[in-house]
Amino acid sequence: MKILGRNRTVISVVLVAIFLLSISAVHAGEIISRDPYVSAIVADASNGRILYKENSEALVYPASVVKLMDLLIFVELIEKGVVKLTDKVSVTAEAAKIGGTQVWLEAGEEFTVDEMLYALMIKSANDVAAALAIHIAGTKDGFVKMMNKRAAELGMSYTEFNSVHGLPPSAGQKHDVTTARDIAILACEAARHPLVFRYSNTKVKNFREVEDVVVMRNHNRLLGKVEGCDGFKTGYIRVAGFSLASTVKRNDKRIVAVVMGSKFKETRDVKARELIETAFMKLALGEESAANSEYLVNRKIAKAYVQPVVIATEQKESPGTEKKKKTKNKSEKKKEESGSDPEPLSKRGAISKILAGLLLLVAGGVTTFFVFRRKHHEKSRDKYYW
Repeated sequence: MKILGRNRTVISVVLVAIFLLSISAVHAGEIISRDPYVSAIVADASNGRILYKENSEALVYPASVVKLMDLLIFVELIEKGVVKLTDKVSVTAEAAKIGGTQVWLEAGEEFTVDEMLYALMIKSANDVAAALAIHIAGTKDGFVKMMNKRAAELGMSYTEFNSVHGLPPSAGQKHDVTTARDIAILACEAARHPLVFRYSNTKVKNFREVEDVVVMRNHNRLLGKVEGCDGFKTGYIRVAGFSLASTVKRNDKRIVAVVMGSKFKETRDVKARELIETAFMKLALGEESAANSEYLVNRKIAKAYVQPVVIATEQKESPGTEKKKKTKNKSEKKKEESGSDPEPLSKRGAISKILAGLLLLVAGGVTTFFVFRRKHHEKSRDKYYW
C-alpha cells in the first residue's frame, strides 16, 4: 500500500510538471492560436452593450491590432489641435530599421502625418508606427507610455502595451498583452471619431507618388464584402495567430466585432462575418434586452469583469457556461481559487509543502529551458507580420 501511495505521488508530480511545462511554453513564445479562435466578442458601439462573447477575458497577443491605439492617439491629438494632418514627420534611422511589414522608409525622408496614418492602417507599416511614435513622444518607449495611459483611461484593465507596432518582442522584452474585451473597448472608442474611418475604410492607396511607389492594400478583407464594414484593423504574428477588430454600421446601428487568435486567416474572417450577421439579426428581432445586459466597461447596470486567465489553460466553453459561473456565491469562488477547502497543517500538509517546493524547482528548470530555446530561435522569426 505504501508503494502504491508513493507511485501515485510520483505520478501526480509528473502530471503537474507537464502542466507547468505547457504554461511555460506560452510565456516562452510557443504558438497559442486555436481553431476557430481563442476568443471573440461583439458589442453595440453606441453604448458598449455586449451582444455576444466567448472567452472574451482570455489573455492574448494583439499583434498589429495595437496600431488601432496608435491611430486613436493621433486622431485625438489632431482633434485637440496639437497635431495637424499637414505636419511633416522626419524618419529617423531607428524607425527605418524596423522589420516586418513596412513601406521601406529611409532615414531622412519626410512625409505628412496624413500620409503616414494611411500607411499605418492600410499597409500596417511597422516602420511608420515607429516614425510616428518618435515624432510625437521622442522615443518609442515614450509613446508606449501614452498608449498604456490611454488604455487605462478607457478601462482596458487587462491590456499592457510594450511596443508601438505589435511585432514579436526581442530578447529581454515582453509581448503586448490584451483581451478581446479590451480590444472591443478600444474599437468602440475609435468608432466615436469620424477621422478614424478616413484611414480604416480605404482599401487601396499608393505611398510615395513619384519614385519607389508602394501600392498599399488593406488587410481587412471584410471591407467591400460585408455590408457596412468600414474598419478597423487586422493583426498577425506566428505565435498569436490571426486577429481582427472590425466594425459595421447599418442604418443607425453600429457594432464592433473582435476575433482573436485564429489559426487561419480565412477562418478568422468567416467567423467575424458570422458574428456580425448574427448580431444584427438579434438587434432587428429585438432579442437583446438592455435591462439585463452586460457592458464592456463597468457601470451601475453592468456586471463586473471576470478575472482573465492565461490562454494556455483556458478551455472553450458552451454559451451558457459564463452565465452559470456568475451565479456562484463568494464562498464557491474562494474554493475555486484555492483549489480545495482550507484544512489544518498536518502530516499530509507538510508533505504537500515539500511537493510544492519540488514543483517550484521543476518550474524553474522548465522556464530556464524555454528561455534558452526562445533565444536559440530568435533569428528564425517570420519575415512578415501584419
